[in-house]
Amino acid sequence: MSLVLGLDVTNSKIRELNLSSSGSLLCDSSATTQPISLASCPLPSGASTEATLSALNGKVVACDTSSISGSVSVTGSVTVDGSGATQPISAASLPLPSGAASETSLATVAGCVNGSVMQVSAGTVSASSSVVFGSVVGGTWTGSSIASNATLASTAFDSNSVKQLTIAGNCSDPSGSVAVMVSHDDVNYFELESEYLNVDYTSGDFGKSMHVSARYIKLKRTNNSASNETVKAFISGK
Repeated sequence: MSLVLGLDVTNSKIRELNLSSSGSLLCDSSATTQPISLASCPLPSGASTEATLSALNGKVVACDTSSISGSVSVTGSVTVDGSGATQPISAASLPLPSGAASETSLATVAGCVNGSVMQVSAGTVSASSSVVFGSVVGGTWTGSSIASNATLASTAFDSNSVKQLTIAGNCSDPSGSVAVMVSHDDVNYFELESEYLNVDYTSGDFGKSMHVSARYIKLKRTNNSASNETVKAFISGK
């Protein structure tokens, strides 16, 4: 067994030194701070290295909105609380439930509406009325004037898609009749001998409802009196 001695200069004494089992000198450094070098200090598994810290710093900077320029890519979903402001959306590809109205079906509905009337069958609705003798301005109906012994034809009424007509009017000369004329091209007209309208001998009124199949209809009045005559008339169809 070997004995290792050392000089205690403070107390001027020789003291025994403690060694480890491998012969290394044992030191007690509890009284002073000991410098160490971390250049090759081993880190536990999973500890952050300079490389991972640099990557983390990049993510932290990206989350700082004061330093963001351009776009920021995010993988996965992000929860956003937009309750404090109105959020704009694009409805260009907004899915509609089955059977919801589209532009095409709305255009079809629009084609079935005439004024405030909407058809409820598969046919086309036509509800129209036209003054054919005279004119109405500001609610005042001014009749057409017919000279003595002259004949006057009215303007045409387009009865396309109309199944039933009502014709009514008044002649200032309460006599005779009003003829009904039809055409397929609004050029060549023919008189319907069976559909003439008798003028009431007291009031001068005339009127009739009838089914039609011709495209255009006009009225014709011959003034057989000795003076000018005024005639008013309208045609209504549906």
